[in-house]
Amino acid sequence: MKANYKLQAIKETGYSFNFDFDYTVLDPSEIKYYVARSFALGNKEDTLVVKVEVTVSYGEADILLTRSSAAVVFELHPIGSIISLNSDTGLLETHNKDIIDNMLQTSIGVLRGILYASTKGTPLEPYPLPLMAPAFFDD
Repeated sequence: MKANYKLQAIKETGYSFNFDFDYTVLDPSEIKYYVARSFALGNKEDTLVVKVEVTVSYGEADILLTRSSAAVVFELHPIGSIISLNSDTGLLETHNKDIIDNMLQTSIGVLRGILYASTKGTPLEPYPLPLMAPAFFDD
């Protein structure tokens, strides 16, 4: 069965920046990126929401430098051929990993752009979110 999907909406859901940190001592090798993602069925029929968040911290103390999050909504047809809700566990089950990986990669790209735009003109501008393969998120 052929499955179709398309990006329906993008929403920035959060942003913070640590203005109190002394960025004159910033050592790029001490910058850390933590990326989280989750999936949820959307409010509209045949939609899936990919929620992504990046936390950028510094040094061994993991001092928060910035945090950004977004929700990316995809329309899926037919949704049951791509993902379904397991009634026993309450968890989403994937039936088409390639499409899910593509949606995750798209969502991370969206977050990368949001973070870049948010940090433009700040000391963090030269340090965008690195590229990540979907396998990075395999559980």
